[in-house]
Amino acid sequence: MVIATVGFVLSGVTTNYSLICVSSVIKGIGFGCGGATMFGCLQDAITYGEWYNGYGTAGMGNAASSFCMKVGSGVGTAALGWILDAGGFDAALEVQSASALTSITVAFAWVPVITSVICVICMALFNLDKYYPQVVADLEQGKHRMDK
Repeated sequence: MVIATVGFVLSGVTTNYSLICVSSVIKGIGFGCGGATMFGCLQDAITYGEWYNGYGTAGMGNAASSFCMKVGSGVGTAALGWILDAGGFDAALEVQSASALTSITVAFAWVPVITSVICVICMALFNLDKYYPQVVADLEQGKHRMDK
């Protein structure tokens, strides 16, 4: 996600078409790396939850993740429309106002920068790696945190 954040910052500080294209490639690489690890992290968290609470909630955890992705997709799309509307964007106009152009930049670059930074912070705080081998070993033996 750090790579994606760099791409979003680049797209927010330039009007050069070539650099915007390069920043889009950088964003894609960053999201590819983040997306590749997202579901692994989810399963690790679900496994930790089973060890911590003594309940297997894989189905509920995956269903909640799917639900949140769908809601986030809908709310995110609506939020982009709200930002453009607040800036006075009018698709019928050949030339947009300065506030509409600013709202496009905010929606295209700065909102994603903020959300990417939040993701980076969350991943920095995700410290399950140091506990995970013991969690798996305990679960393989049928033990949970509360059994200790």
